[in-house]
Amino acid sequence: MKEELLQQIWLHKKIPSHYLTGSKGETIHIINFGNLNTNSGPDFLNAQIRIDGQLWAGNVEIHVKASDWYLHRHQKDDHYKNVILHVVWENDKDVSHSKNFNIPTLILEDYFDDKLLKNYHSLLHAEEKFINCYSDVNEINEFDFNNWIERMFFERLESKVDSITRSLERTRYDWEAVLFEQVAKVFGTKVNGHFFHQVSRSFDFKILKKNFHDLEMLEALLFGQSNLLNEELDDAYYLKLQSNYQFLTRKYKLKNVSELKPKFFRLRPYNFPTIRLSQLANLYHEKGLLFSKIIDANKSEEYLELFDVSTSDYWNTHYTFKSSSSQREKSISKAFIELILINAVVPVKFAYGKYKGHNNQSKLTDLMSSLGLEKIKIINQFYLLRPFSKNALFSQGLLQLKSNYCDQNKCLDCAIGHKILFN
Repeated sequence: MKEELLQQIWLHKKIPSHYLTGSKGETIHIINFGNLNTNSGPDFLNAQIRIDGQLWAGNVEIHVKASDWYLHRHQKDDHYKNVILHVVWENDKDVSHSKNFNIPTLILEDYFDDKLLKNYHSLLHAEEKFINCYSDVNEINEFDFNNWIERMFFERLESKVDSITRSLERTRYDWEAVLFEQVAKVFGTKVNGHFFHQVSRSFDFKILKKNFHDLEMLEALLFGQSNLLNEELDDAYYLKLQSNYQFLTRKYKLKNVSELKPKFFRLRPYNFPTIRLSQLANLYHEKGLLFSKIIDANKSEEYLELFDVSTSDYWNTHYTFKSSSSQREKSISKAFIELILINAVVPVKFAYGKYKGHNNQSKLTDLMSSLGLEKIKIINQFYLLRPFSKNALFSQGLLQLKSNYCDQNKCLDCAIGHKILFN
């Protein structure tokens, strides 16, 4: 038995409120179960309970064992002096306040639905390793399922706001600079995302802004800060970037974040850091400042046009500096633009809406619903258990559900788990 389950039973009033009997034979009638306390102190506040005909107003504390009262030293804590009812699963000890007032005790086991307990053990001890509710999730009605996944999507966005806020504080609320950091991280893909993010923070964004007009300077800045211009190569373009970077280093006193280089291993050529850095440089060369444009845009078509850029000419015949390839323009694909929207644009727009006090959730929901479902193994596994709308809102919501609830056995905090347990 878990204390969290007992709290949920009380919270959702899964026991009768009338005709209850305390451990000493008291008659108990619950007028108000109280409000869940998410801070320190008793589990439920402001309850109203009639005990042997006397109406009491106060707090309720819940434990698996009654003796946990003393184990947690509540008898010494003034926060618990207004507890009017002790709700337990196992009554192994009488409890009292420091003033020796015996606290009435209600034993939940006497009123417990065996089916609920079986459902709980079945859910938390499922043999299937993907998610605990693998055999029941398809039984949840579509309305409840969709609402919960949308909530998971916004919970995921909320978790990203914290890091964006820290970046804003560091840049003195330069939204353009923060957007650049988020976009650069996406351009690094899963393999080099953290490295690209470090590179984007290794110089003042004003340096990038001052060189928008010169694509070679932008490439020199990004390639140089990524430690990709440190070798001796007999390549005219490489040597030109190297010379430009030396100029930028002297002018702006640039420093590299580390001696590390981005990874190429096991990446498809289109995702090579050289290609992605050139595309990133060309994005800012062709489009300039992006922040006001993403704030004004709403439809996916507007974003597809905004991020529709390719590499500089040199990379049409190269994937690396050391070897040439057949002629091919390397534009940013629609699928990659959608990744930028999902992982950079939408989080920044959401953070900006919160900062300005504007509710933009409906517009972001519409945008995410217009983007394709992410091709991730976890999402495919969910789809095998129950079909759902194939869009980015669902893939992001399901990723949040899997990592923050399913993987941590937080079924009691999950609306799907609640439906399975308590309905």
